[in-house]
Amino acid sequence: MNPVELERAIQEVLDGTADEATGRALAEVLRSDPAARELYYEQAELQQTLDTRFSQGSAAETATILANSRLRLQMRRSAIVAVLSAAAVIVLSAVLLRSVLVSEPESPLGLEMAAGTLLSVANPDAAEASDALREGSVVRLEQGSVELKLAEGSRALILAPATFSLPSRESLRMEHGTGWFRITKAARGFEVVTPELEVIDLGTEFGVISHPGAGDEVHVFKGRVRARSLNALKHEEELGAGDSRTCDPTGRLLNTSNRPWDFLVRLPESASDGLIVNGGFESGEVPPDASFGVGATASYLPGWRFGESLTVVRATSDGHRGYGAGKVAVLSSTSDVQVGFNINVPRTPPEETVRLYQTFETEPGRDYEVRFEMGGIFYSENTVAVSAAARDGAGPGGDVLGEHVERRTPEEGNGYNPPASFRFRAASAATTLIFTEVSESTRRADPVIDNVSVKPVR
Repeated sequence: MNPVELERAIQEVLDGTADEATGRALAEVLRSDPAARELYYEQAELQQTLDTRFSQGSAAETATILANSRLRLQMRRSAIVAVLSAAAVIVLSAVLLRSVLVSEPESPLGLEMAAGTLLSVANPDAAEASDALREGSVVRLEQGSVELKLAEGSRALILAPATFSLPSRESLRMEHGTGWFRITKAARGFEVVTPELEVIDLGTEFGVISHPGAGDEVHVFKGRVRARSLNALKHEEELGAGDSRTCDPTGRLLNTSNRPWDFLVRLPESASDGLIVNGGFESGEVPPDASFGVGATASYLPGWRFGESLTVVRATSDGHRGYGAGKVAVLSSTSDVQVGFNINVPRTPPEETVRLYQTFETEPGRDYEVRFEMGGIFYSENTVAVSAAARDGAGPGGDVLGEHVERRTPEEGNGYNPPASFRFRAASAATTLIFTEVSESTRRADPVIDNVSVKPVR
């Protein structure tokens, strides 16, 4: 700002007529320029004097005070030597911005969904569910991921399956789910509460995991948090970057490995071919190299729902690309991330543990084609098999609209089959594609899949 613009901005702020842009620009100048700060204080002193005398004195007295104050101000401008402390500057900037913004409404809470996300939002003042997000909202996230725009520029990214609510702009309650949070300094003190944990931000980036049957977890990536167990012992700790804790049933906070890859920090891009989201399994976090893969999580497979026995793999533990161990590995046609059905038991496991599925929009009465690649790796004489089924509706329990079972035998050896396909006719506005391992035994033999797509038949 030049001297004329500076004085005009100061006067507008003191008069209460400045807009937000002017207030922020002035705050920046005052932060870096001692002379500008001195001028601001002089103008503020003059304003206060005038306000007092206007209310108590005559017009003649007021005019004399105004002339004398203006003269004193001009004289003192040429000899400014005062330098305010850093703390005073911060306080001044905060007070100044508050005077400009005090009448501005708070920015609304926002929610952005990744492609293929299924959710419902229930608001306390609405009879029906909607997608509007406000204080008191309860969100049930069945599939996919959402990004929340929170107060003061903070944000969170929640992965399905999850249920969470927003009791206030300063807190989030997660009944279950996986959430990553980046809280700005202005929103310090933001609180995340799970059934077992209370996590209070101290200006940081952290993640929270809460799933039935396992202890709730907190992972700190930057800054610090205060974590307190809500179980019997009410154990409390202040944690820093790299620290992670899981809550046991007694309330103790136990050390656990820090796993940033279990969380998404941005919504996945829709890299899909057709109606299926993330059909190539490339849109999530990159899994670490591991023989036969690592356990599937929502951060590795955004858009999909899955059982506990599935793995996600990019390379073996020694860095050799593919699903397997060492140099004995199989690759799809795209030679990238694959999903393995890694059961390794001689009996048929519960179906819900060996399935991968996704719901997508369809047009009733229209025909669609499903395509996918399936392979196998063998250390035994067991044939591996995967069923791909299109079922009506938004879950795995609907009527079967079409199905195909793809098999690979030990005689065919390690590798992938040619792409498989089948067709179905949609019965409603939603269809769910489900992959389930149906091998008689997968002891020392695993099927893998990649490159899934669903397209309407023209």
